[in-house]
Amino acid sequence: MSDRRRLEEKLNDAARSVTNPELPLKERLRFAYSLSLSGLEPADFPDDEGRADFEAIRADLTAVGEAGEGKGSVPTTLWLASDEQAEALADRIVKLAARYKQA
Repeated sequence: MSDRRRLEEKLNDAARSVTNPELPLKERLRFAYSLSLSGLEPADFPDDEGRADFEAIRADLTAVGEAGEGKGSVPTTLWLASDEQAEALADRIVKLAARYKQA
C-alpha cells in the first residue's frame, strides 16, 4: 500500500469515527485518535499545511493529563473539553480528511 493511500485510509477512518451518530462525540473523538490518528506522524503528510494541521489536532487531543512519551491523555483531555471544543476538533478532523481524499 502506498504511503499516500495509507494516509487517506487513516484520515477517512478518523472522519468516519467522528461522524458516527450512534456514539457520543467525545467517545467518537477518542476512537478516531486511538484507531486512526495515533498511527500517523507529521512526516506522513506530503505538505507543510497538512503537517501543521495534523500536529495541531494531535496536540489538542493530547493536551491534558499523563501519558507516555511526553504526551497528554486523550481521555482526560476529552473529559475536560467543552462540547464546543469537541465539535471544533471533529470538524477539523473531517476537513483534514477531505483535503486528502482521492477523487
